[in-house]
Amino acid sequence: MAKQNGILKIKGTVEDLTFLDTKDGHQVRKKRRAVSKETIATDPRYARLRENMSEFNRAANAAKLFRSAVQDVLVDSTDKKVQTRLGKAMMAVVISDPVSKRGMRNITDGKGEIIKGLNFNETAVLSVVLRATINAVIDRAAGKLTAEIPSFIPESKMTAPKGTTHFKIHSAGVEINFGNNLFITKVFESAGFLVGTDPTPVVNIVHDIPVNSTNPLFLLVGIRFYQEVNGTLYSLKSGAYNALTVMVAESAP
Repeated sequence: MAKQNGILKIKGTVEDLTFLDTKDGHQVRKKRRAVSKETIATDPRYARLRENMSEFNRAANAAKLFRSAVQDVLVDSTDKKVQTRLGKAMMAVVISDPVSKRGMRNITDGKGEIIKGLNFNETAVLSVVLRATINAVIDRAAGKLTAEIPSFIPESKMTAPKGTTHFKIHSAGVEINFGNNLFITKVFESAGFLVGTDPTPVVNIVHDIPVNSTNPLFLLVGIRFYQEVNGTLYSLKSGAYNALTVMVAESAP
């Protein structure tokens, strides 16, 4: 690194030179030239970088496809960092692929179970907002994604925002072909249940999917809160307490 010995003291950048005032005196650093796209694409020295970029892009595309597949249940149930968390989760699935070569690892051959437990709204985790039991099952052979929520008393089993009079349980059952960017999504929404001391009915959720699917499967369950005004239920706009979680996830067989 060059050092300035003269009396001229400069701070900042002049063309491709940056002048610094450090504890070792005034120093000058030359800006490194950016590596061209062609070099990155062909130079053997960047082989690891190409592999990493390929898998990162595959994870990012998978996260985008996943969001598209569950878009109908994402309304008012996400926070600002959900895309980052989903991207990290998909990257973890990619690198869990035990059969593909480095740079070719993918979602389909990875461990889709890693997505289980992903919360789309970190300010409202489903297990905290709704403390009732949720029994979720994937039956690939029967072509069914199911969830059952036994009867519970909302006032003691739920944390609802101020102004809430009712709530609804909603769900999505999803089959995703990540290789061909295709998905099948089935959605469910319960009736509006009153927040109070009266027990709810048992909630049975059944999503039909292709029997013996060869694609990854996901079952999401969430809750939304409403306020009744003159007989009409209005969604609470803040969405801060609305929760949505991947209850079960299963890799391709």
